[in-house]
Formats: sequence, C-alpha cells, structure tokens
Amino acid sequence: MKKLMILSFVIILLILICSINVFVMSEKSFNLYTYNSAAGQLLQIDPKTGQAVIMHTLSEKNFFADLSVFSNPGSLISIGHLAPDTQLYQINLLTGEINSIGNTGLNFVEGVEYIPSTGQLFAGGRERPHRTNDSYLFIEINPSNGSIIKQQKTNIRDIDSLAYNPVSGELWAVDTQPGLYSRFWTVDLETGQGTLKKAYTKKELEGYSGILGISFSPDGQAYGLLYKGTKAPIKDYHLTKIDMNDFSFELLQAENLGQSETMHLTNITCDYAEGIYEYVTKLTDEDILDLLPDADGDFIPFPKNRGACGAGMPSTATDWPDKAIKVLDPNNPDDYYLVVYKGIKRAGTHIGCRFHDACFDICKNKKGEDDAGDEYKGPCHDACSANVLKLFPVKDGASWMIGGGPYSGYLLFYKDQEVLGPFNSDTTKNDLINMDKIKPNTEICDNQSRPNMALYAIEIWTGDKWGAGTDAQVYITLGYDMVMHGMETSEIALLGAPFTNKSVIDEIENQILSQSLSLLGFERNNHETYYFIRSEYLPEVNFIRLRRNNSGSFPDWYCEKVKIYREKWNSFEKEEELAEIDVKKWIGTKSKKFDAK
Repeated sequence: MKKLMILSFVIILLILICSINVFVMSEKSFNLYTYNSAAGQLLQIDPKTGQAVIMHTLSEKNFFADLSVFSNPGSLISIGHLAPDTQLYQINLLTGEINSIGNTGLNFVEGVEYIPSTGQLFAGGRERPHRTNDSYLFIEINPSNGSIIKQQKTNIRDIDSLAYNPVSGELWAVDTQPGLYSRFWTVDLETGQGTLKKAYTKKELEGYSGILGISFSPDGQAYGLLYKGTKAPIKDYHLTKIDMNDFSFELLQAENLGQSETMHLTNITCDYAEGIYEYVTKLTDEDILDLLPDADGDFIPFPKNRGACGAGMPSTATDWPDKAIKVLDPNNPDDYYLVVYKGIKRAGTHIGCRFHDACFDICKNKKGEDDAGDEYKGPCHDACSANVLKLFPVKDGASWMIGGGPYSGYLLFYKDQEVLGPFNSDTTKNDLINMDKIKPNTEICDNQSRPNMALYAIEIWTGDKWGAGTDAQVYITLGYDMVMHGMETSEIALLGAPFTNKSVIDEIENQILSQSLSLLGFERNNHETYYFIRSEYLPEVNFIRLRRNNSGSFPDWYCEKVKIYREKWNSFEKEEELAEIDVKKWIGTKSKKFDAK
C-alpha cells in the first residue's frame, strides 16, 4: 500500500511538472504592431496592457491596406490600399525604412496576411466598380515581386483584415460595417470561400462601432482592435483579447492604446513564426553589424591589413586574443548578440605607412594596376614608394618595408568575423565558453555608440604678412566643449611636409616620377592639407589649441585659418567638415585656444 501511495505521488508530481512546463512554454514573448496613416507612424503594442509606443515615423507616408509579418526577419509586409498605389512594400522594424517589392496592379486592397509555413501571401480586394456583392475578391500574391498568382470571387463582403492562426492552421477574415456588425470567417485557401463563424450584433459590440481586425499570438491567442466612430481619424481604439470558443471580449486597460491623438489605424499584426519567436525578432547579421560604430583599428578591428607598416600582414605583427562586441537587441532588451572578431593581429602603424597604402589603392582603383601578392606593381606603385622616401627619412622607409618601426601606434586587424546569438541577458562568459561559442581568452566588450579613434584631415592657412611663414614644428589639439565637460585629443605634431591634394595626389595620378615635391608647408600666404591624422574620436569639434616650438631658422608663425574634416579611413577623401576656425593671430610657444565659428 505504501509503495502504491509513493507511486501515485510520483505520478501526480510528474503531471504537475509537465503541466507547469506546458504553461511556461506557451508564455512566449511577442509584440503587436499597427500603422497610423494619419501621421505615418508605426506603433508597437504591448499585448499585456494594450499600451502602444511609436516605433518610427516611416521614411514614406503611405495609406496601407493592412500589415503582416514577413519571411525576412525583422520586417513587416504591406500593400497600398488604393490604386494607383497598390505596391507591395517591406517595412524594416529596426529602421522604419520602406522598400517597394513590386506592383500588384490591383485596384483596391484591404486585408493582407503572409503564412510563414507555406510562404503564401493573401489579400482581400474589390473589383471596380463594386456595385454588386459579387465584386469581392480573395487574392494570392507572389511575395517576391508582387505579381498576382490567383484571384477569385469570395462570399465574404469586404475582407477588412486577414489573420493566420499558427496553432490551428486556419486563415481568418474579418469584415465590418461600422455601427452595424462585425463578422468572423475562416477562409478556404483553395476556393477563397468563407465559413461564417461569428456575427457580432451592434449590442454585442458593447458600444463600439466595430472590430478593425484580429491577430493571433504564437500560442493561438486572438487579439482584436475595437474602435468607436464611423469616420477616421478616431480617438477611441481599444485592444482586446478574444476567446475564439465563445467569441467573448477581455478589454485591456489602455484607453486609445495610451495615445492622446486621433489616429487612423490599420489592422494589428503579431510577430510570430509557427511557434518560433525568432522569426521576426531575430535580426540579420547586417542589422547587427549596422549597430556597431565604424571600424577604427582599436575598438573595432579592421579587415585585411590597410595601414599596417610592411608588405601584406607583416611578420612583425603579433597574435591578439579574439574580441567579442556585445550588441543589445533593440527589439528584445533581455537579449543580446555577439560580434566575434577572430584571427586578430596587432601591427604597428605610422602616417607614412597609411599614406603608402592609400597611395597603392589609388593605383589600383584609378590607374588599374593589378596587384601581385601584397604589392601593387607598376609606375604608379613606384611613385608611391618614391614619394614616401621624399617625405620621410630613407632609413624609416626601408624599415617600414619589412614591417619595422618607427611606429606612431598600433592597429588591430581580423581574419574572420562571426555573429552569434541571440543570448539571454543572464548568459555569462563562462556559459558561452561551455557552449563552445567563444575561446576562454576572448575579450568581451559592451557596444558603444562611437569608435575610440578617428582619422582627421586638417587644412591650415598661413597669413599674408611679413615673416608669417615658419619652419618650426607646429602642434594642434582638437577639442569639443560640452555643457558639463569637454573632450580633447592628444596634441598632434604636424609634419613640415604635409600630404596635400595639389602636391602629392596630382603627382601620383599623373605618374610624374622624377620631379621633386613642392611642399610649402607653413610658408607665407600658403595653405596645405594634412591627411591621415589618427587621433582620439570626437563627435564634434568646436575649438582647437595651437602652439609651435622654437626650432628652425624662422620660428615665428602667423596663422590665418584652420579647417577640420573627418577623413574616410586610409584615403585622401574628406567625409565631413567638422569645424572652421578663424585664427588671425601670431602663434607662440604657449598653447592658445581658438573657438570655431
């Protein structure tokens, strides 16, 4: 008897455990979405409270027929409501960008729904004119280009919305006449004919004018969007849960979805995927990489070897541990991804080496000189090497060729890159190691909004005064004053022989190999541009500091003006002007601050 009681207890316990597991698995996280055509806004709705938040004001303001999830992760699909704009559109949930997939050629579209398990896209529509009840259509559309696969007459009047139940496998349709009725149908995908499941009377709608549409969660829970009023825009929407057995409502608490404005909403849609939540919320590798700051050779390693001293990846480069950048999922704050850089090498760099590599790239891209191994061969390539030797000591150039110094710093370069995840926020480094996702010595860093280092171009004008020019060493510091504190770069020593568009780039592109460079530097009434200035990243520049030393025969210097640019990495290209500073002062040996305009 005692054994029987113990066995019974174990069975009951197992049943309870299994019941708890089933319950927990059914509690999948998901969101609902709708579109406010009155303001061009995409809204995300919390299915627990009915509270909506504005995700994006979309890049194009359209009047969409409906929204649906799509095969591409992190995106929705929709169709323009009325000809001539009945394009099939894809909406990026991360950025709010809208892209046209193709033109459906339809006259009038309402409900839209994509079925992930079959890859089919369906819509409801009407012929023109629509004076008779046989003008209503059930349409299958090619989701890759918007073309019509099949359209047929349906007995459902005005398919205002379509919704796929991932648990039952049924496609549901809603048609509503404001203030009169709202009806739920299941749709036969082959024939397009509907089976009426529920017709809400005006009384059953409990004071609401109608049901705009429904959507299903991953576990088959139905949600509906009720509204009051017969003409948009409307200021009374309400999210409700719907029991699909007796079709009763459970209103959620947020009035008008928590919004104060009037709105003109489409149907709601849910980010499900046949019970797999990663369908919409799992970002693509490209989406995740877009959330990282630009590569800077420090926080984010560079690919290949551009800017390192030496041919190819120099033998002097040292191995460096893998580096993983943690990227929080913007759709799911409890999740994160890892961008792992593998096969990292740390190599010395110098402004001369960066100039040399950028010069090689000009030879390849503008002169068409093919590369053989790690070197670009041809007269343009020879000009690059010759110019480096004119700008810097020959012994330095010879050392750089074999990967030696002198270096002004170091750069990180990676061989392979991998995006991993998503992982729950509770996942630790030891968990990742035990799962064989990363190596034990991998450095994990939190993502940041900016790189650590940046490349600047600095253009300097020397004034037209007697004795304005100098052959002394000039130093500059870039700065950004904010309300509470400021940021400054390290002091930068500007070479007497700058890299300028006029004197170096033209010479390389014209393949003039024997002429000596005409670099005037800080001569009277001259201006030069200094490229490849690598220093600490500043989001903006609104002041500089200038000084000089007393070296040379004529150390005095009158500076007229300075311009600061963001430079595209390892090129002669100015990406963005950061500041223009009118100096108009004699510069001494003590550092002096000058504010931008």
